[in-house]
Amino acid sequence: MQCTTNHARLYQDVTTYPFGNERLHKGQDSSRLHKRQNAVGTLRAAKPAQSAVTEIDAGRLRANVDFARGGYDVAVANYRRVVLTAMQEAEDGITGLAALESAAAQAQVAIASARHVLDLATSRYEGGVTTYLDVITGHSRC
Repeated sequence: MQCTTNHARLYQDVTTYPFGNERLHKGQDSSRLHKRQNAVGTLRAAKPAQSAVTEIDAGRLRANVDFARGGYDVAVANYRRVVLTAMQEAEDGITGLAALESAAAQAQVAIASARHVLDLATSRYEGGVTTYLDVITGHSRC
């Protein structure tokens, strides 16, 4: 039902604060208020009903998005931690392998040297230059 100025004048005794500090007192023309209220009602009617739901849900949706982003950030941090740990372990393994290769090379040199000493001691014993004690000492080093 469309209100006319006459209907609006029936409610002159109402004191209200429709917009900011604007007040209507007894005896003032309330048609100005009625026009503004109709304009606001028209704007509200022009808005789709779904937009009100969207405005209400915006905080919840934003919170859900922030929660999902937080979960994603945690997953990325865990992935990075796992990858960095794996890379550190691989690097430690490579370094350990290099140290073991160096130790193995030194052991091979020591074994070759001990065999050479044993061969010399055996040759000297067979030639009658030394006692069998040098041969036994050479065996103990191999």
